[in-house]
Amino acid sequence: MSELSLFADGTLAKTAEDAAPLLGCSDSLLRDAVTARRIPHRRLGAGGRGVVFTREDLEAFLEQCVVEPAEPNKTPASVTPIGITPAQKRRTTA
Repeated sequence: MSELSLFADGTLAKTAEDAAPLLGCSDSLLRDAVTARRIPHRRLGAGGRGVVFTREDLEAFLEQCVVEPAEPNKTPASVTPIGITPAQKRRTTA
């Protein structure tokens, strides 16, 4: 197992209530992400009911959330204006 990094306050892990403000979201949204398995986390305690997040867990989640900016003034190829058929689109771009 790799060595885990401590948070600035010296703790190794955060609860949902403590981690949510670091991510800028509510703790209920974070718990929903845990339930849906969309965020890395650790289960502790009897029956694995206690959920905590390491610094690496939160950083990995933030990396998954990155959205690259679109090129300026360029519509994605998959977007077709309403009312224009693919054949009409081909004629206007040819």
